[in-house]
Amino acid sequence: MGIYKSPQIWVITSKYSYMQAISDLARNGYRHYTQGEFPIEKTIKAYESLIRKYPLFTDKNSVFQARKRGEPVGRLLLYRSAPKIIHFTMMFDATDSQIQEIYKKNGSDLPKSVDNKWKRLSFSTYELAKHVRKFVNENSKKTNKGASSWTWQYKKDEIFSLRARLNDSINRGHIEEAKKILISLSYAPGFAGVRSQLLEAYEDAKRQWLRKFGPKSPLKTKPVIYIRRIEQKGVFLTEKLIAKELQRLEKDESQKLLNLNYEQKGFTQDYVDGLAKKANELHFFKD
Repeated sequence: MGIYKSPQIWVITSKYSYMQAISDLARNGYRHYTQGEFPIEKTIKAYESLIRKYPLFTDKNSVFQARKRGEPVGRLLLYRSAPKIIHFTMMFDATDSQIQEIYKKNGSDLPKSVDNKWKRLSFSTYELAKHVRKFVNENSKKTNKGASSWTWQYKKDEIFSLRARLNDSINRGHIEEAKKILISLSYAPGFAGVRSQLLEAYEDAKRQWLRKFGPKSPLKTKPVIYIRRIEQKGVFLTEKLIAKELQRLEKDESQKLLNLNYEQKGFTQDYVDGLAKKANELHFFKD
C-alpha cells in the first residue's frame, strides 16, 4: 500500500482574479454551478470529497478529452474569502440530464444556472450577468449592439446605494465628499458590467452637478477605471501550509489581546505597532 501524499490545492488569493476565473468559465460554456464555503482546516478533506463525487478536472487536456467523449466536465475554484474560510465555486459544462444524474447520485441539491436572470450567480457585492457591447457605426453614427458576453456588475441594491450617496452629497453641496466618492470609483474592478454602471452613475452625477452649481462650475473629477486582465494570484495549499497558517492566526488573536494589554499599561502606539508587525512575519496569503 502506497504512502498517502497530501495534495497540493490551488487557492486563489485575489478577489478579482477569482471573479475573473468564474466569468471565464461561464464564457466557456460552464452553465451549472454550486457555491459554498468551509473552514480552512478542512480544505484537504473537502477538496478530496468534491473531487471524488463530481467530474472535476484540474487540467485543460483532460477537459478536452472528456468533451470529445461527450462527458460532463467541471472545474473547481477556491478562494480564501476570510482568514479562516475558503469559498468555493463548482461550475459544470453538461446537459441538464447529465447534471441531474450526477447530483441525484450524490444526494445533493440540484445546482443553479448562470442563465437564471432572477437569481444570478453572485459574489460579494457583485453578480454575474450578460453584457451587450455597444459600438457606434462610423457611417450612420448610430449606436449598434454587438455580441453579448458574461461579465460582473454591481448588485442592484449596491449600485443604487452608491448613486444615492453620490447624488445626495452633490445636492447638499458637499463638493469634497462628492469628489472623494468619484475618485474612489477608480479603484473598482474593470469588468465591462461595472464600467457601464459607473459610467451611467457619473453621467447622472454630472446632470445633478449642473443643476446645483450651473454651467460655470462643471464637474471635472472623473473616475478612471482601467481595463485589463487580472493576473491570477494564489498559493498551493498543503496540510503543512494549513497548519502553519492556523498557527499564525492563533498567534494573531493572542497578539491582539497582548496589544490591548500593553495599551492599557500605557505603552506607546509605535511599540504596539512593532509587535503587530513582528507577529505578521509568517503571513503567506496576500490579498
